[in-house]
Amino acid sequence: MSQPVATYRLQLQAGFGFDDAAAVAGYLAALGVSHVYLSPVLAARPGSTHGYDVIDPTRVSPELGGEAGFRRMVGVFREHGLGVVLDIVPNHMAVWPANHLWLDVLARGRDSRWAGFFDIDWDPPWEELRGKVLLPILGDHYGAMLADGRIAPVLKDGRLVLRCGELELPLSGAEATAETVEALARDPQRLHRLLGEQHYLLAYWPAAASMINYRRFFDITHLVGLCVERPEVFQHIHQLPLAWIAEGLVQGLRVDHPDGLRDPKAYFDHLRSAAPEAWIVAEKILTGQERLPAWAVDGTTGYDFANAVGGLFIDPCAERPLTDFYAEFTGATDGFADVARRGKREMLDALFGGDLDRLVERLVRIAQRRPAWRDLTRRQLRGALRELAACLPTYRTYVDDGPAGPLAADAARIGRAVAEARGDGDDPLVWDYLAAVLSKRVDDPEAMEVVARFQQLTGAAAAKGVEDTALYRYLRLASLNEVGGDPGRFGVPVEAFHRFCLDRQCRWPSSLLGTSTHDTKRSEDVRLRISALTEMPDAWIDAVRRWGGVGRGVRPGRNDEYLLYQTLIGAWPLERERLDAYAVKAAREAKVHTSWTSPSEAYEDALKGFIAALLADAAFLDDLKRLVDRLAPAARIHSLAQTLLKCTCPGVPDFYQGSELWTNSLVDPDNRRPVDFDARRRLLAEAPPAMDTAAPKLRVIHTALRVRRGCPEAFGPQGRYEPLQTEGAAADHLVAFARGDRVVTVVPRLVLHLDGCWGGTAFRLPAGRYRDAFTDRVFQGGWVRVRDVFGTLCAGLLVKEG
Repeated sequence: MSQPVATYRLQLQAGFGFDDAAAVAGYLAALGVSHVYLSPVLAARPGSTHGYDVIDPTRVSPELGGEAGFRRMVGVFREHGLGVVLDIVPNHMAVWPANHLWLDVLARGRDSRWAGFFDIDWDPPWEELRGKVLLPILGDHYGAMLADGRIAPVLKDGRLVLRCGELELPLSGAEATAETVEALARDPQRLHRLLGEQHYLLAYWPAAASMINYRRFFDITHLVGLCVERPEVFQHIHQLPLAWIAEGLVQGLRVDHPDGLRDPKAYFDHLRSAAPEAWIVAEKILTGQERLPAWAVDGTTGYDFANAVGGLFIDPCAERPLTDFYAEFTGATDGFADVARRGKREMLDALFGGDLDRLVERLVRIAQRRPAWRDLTRRQLRGALRELAACLPTYRTYVDDGPAGPLAADAARIGRAVAEARGDGDDPLVWDYLAAVLSKRVDDPEAMEVVARFQQLTGAAAAKGVEDTALYRYLRLASLNEVGGDPGRFGVPVEAFHRFCLDRQCRWPSSLLGTSTHDTKRSEDVRLRISALTEMPDAWIDAVRRWGGVGRGVRPGRNDEYLLYQTLIGAWPLERERLDAYAVKAAREAKVHTSWTSPSEAYEDALKGFIAALLADAAFLDDLKRLVDRLAPAARIHSLAQTLLKCTCPGVPDFYQGSELWTNSLVDPDNRRPVDFDARRRLLAEAPPAMDTAAPKLRVIHTALRVRRGCPEAFGPQGRYEPLQTEGAAADHLVAFARGDRVVTVVPRLVLHLDGCWGGTAFRLPAGRYRDAFTDRVFQGGWVRVRDVFGTLCAGLLVKEG
């Protein structure tokens, strides 16, 4: 298929299923998008709010409306000229409560026909797990639960099963009779012996961190990794999406978490061969200067664009004062890189110790076959491997892609990580050994397995150590703390943004352009308001000093307090219940005073008490509102500018549900709240709105998408991106470029202190006669003053006539 004009992401769940999605088709078509981008639709865990916990990939989710509902929805989409992009999950499956493939593996072990579907190590370092699967699902110690009957046999449908809380496990080796159940219940020791004969080993849930023997989605025990590199597994989990593509019901795929796969390149080659005409984007998180590998895809899901475009609206002049004040207020002096490394180390210890140990055993066996490395010990290898994983600058490497392309770049990344990780007193031999193995320079049958497992481990460690830890600990400017972002990079100059867009047009012109997603830490409008603080750092610092100096009972940690103030600035007005939920989640993710695994009720109560005191303080609220009122007009202009950039830069603009109006959503589940589509439908039909209403963003999107449809050659894969010359005192506050020879985009940035005073600032319009899609004004090629272009929307979208 040709690339979409634009996509609109809908989050499906039991309260918003296929018929609900069909009901907004007319609105989405009127808005101007070409494809509806759906969250996963296959059968997931009952009550799933996101769909990434698939339990049966051969069925459509009954909670969403089943196969009939899916086809009915697609039919309505077709009537309105809308296609479908589908989110798929090849990395893992949920195993509870009713994944029959997994239950068969538990019943039959490695003899199950489905054993090869799941990424299980049947021969781990721990003797008690040989030929078994660890099930760390118990809420208490095994012995205590066995003794008091919380682990108990029952008869169900003529079968003997083991009931553990709400879960039921297969139980073999005894007759399925009432007498057997009664005898086992009377004698826990006999039940214990019977459980020892099963193909699984029950354990208290903390055991997962130290001796898990299957790959998980990060550290989530009930999401088990799939061996999608096996053809039969690929076919089983893709049969419905591929059938829908062949039938013309689905035109594009968004692939979730490819970095979890053993060989992403081989996977995408397979997927592309199975769906040669589909538009395919990968959820690849790129860090620093990392580029998307040469996969058979059309691009990424847009995290890289979100961070690049957001950086335009951060004033780099504020970096020093905000850095100094952050250290003063919180006591935090480490840079983000140090915080991120520490987060990865902690998560490797706390969550992935068993994965490390299994890697170390393989490394020991390889070393023992080489005289030069035979003396290396498990302790040396484990410590070095942990530090190397923490120092890797990217989520993972891809040296298993072969000798061309990624090998050299990834070998260099490993070399840099080794140089950073090695300590002065370390034996250099251990580092030389690890570098050789992980750069694929060791000819050994187990070496490739180590490489593949290390690559999968580092991605998980980065996700948990950076996304879910460091981004909640390093809070100098919270708007920088996004997936794939670098909070240590303070702003993006216009020239750097142009380079980003030129590179994207050259390499991945059909990539997705996202600014809000179901995974972002806060919505685009919240980020932009926080970013506007960089244009008034002194006022912000003075305000926080006032707020932080007022006694309000038991205070939270200073870092959590500083995040609260930024969150209130970004999302005000904000209901207390939402702020409470967000603050507790953020504190648990930071894992300093409380956490998901060891929640501190006392700290969380104190945090919520502090919030209650803040929101009951009239003087604080007046002060907060005054600051927000100063920021909001500039943040709105920036939001419109960012929206127009998303609509006209190289790639495919994506709109997360509800974000076509000003939104103050925070991290999930806050960003999955119901969307009022009736209100949006009415606003779209109304006259052009004023800036202080909810709808200017809606108007920008609607107008820009109409231009995209009318000028496909300018915005398609071959559409040229050309930065335009600017001049004048405020030239650095301007982003101007042409697409093809038909369309010119002009937007402002860092406008808080401009007050609309552009003076003689101008941009050079290519030759021809142009009409502004927003104001209907006409301009001739040559130098054009910005003040003549910017109207109420403070943005220009000029279309060449003729």
